[in-house]
Amino acid sequence: MLRVCLLLVGLSVLGCGGSVSKDGQSGGSAGTGASAGSGGSGGFGGSTGGTGGGPVCCGTDADCGSAGDADDGPPAPVECVEGVCKLVPPSFKCWQDSDCPYGMCMGASVCPCGYDCHQADQLGNCMAPTPAPAPCCTNDMACGDETYAPCVNGVCKVPVLGACWKDDECPAGQSCVGASVCPCGADCDQMDMPGKCL
Repeated sequence: MLRVCLLLVGLSVLGCGGSVSKDGQSGGSAGTGASAGSGGSGGFGGSTGGTGGGPVCCGTDADCGSAGDADDGPPAPVECVEGVCKLVPPSFKCWQDSDCPYGMCMGASVCPCGYDCHQADQLGNCMAPTPAPAPCCTNDMACGDETYAPCVNGVCKVPVLGACWKDDECPAGQSCVGASVCPCGADCDQMDMPGKCL
């Protein structure tokens, strides 16, 4: 009977010891709490303000207001050109056609708003409009009746002493050779040249 009791006591002691070992193993699992470090990704938010510095383009002259300080004199007028506010240029200079009281603006260059250009803005010049071409003649009378002026290829030509523009200017039996006249309304690369009566 005594041996049986000692055996049971021994088994109970071994069983309790085993539970401590089991508890000790499970306790180590608490180390997984270190995963909380992933919260550092919140720093990406710093990029949200990057687009705030873009240019503000104008749409009309009213968007530009005026330039200058009242202490320095009257404010200078400003106009909107290609989405950019520019000082209104002096007389005969221009940024665009509307700066010219007549004709058109030639040679002006303005980098449009929002573009990255590699050259500075440049003022242009107001050029007079191209005069309308003279009407084409149909006969010598259309060139005037006070002095003779031959109508050649629809163009009134001034007579040239010792030369000719057409056969009618030559003596009987001769013809005008070598005359060259650009037809009315045409764009020719060479000047008009009279010929010789031969």
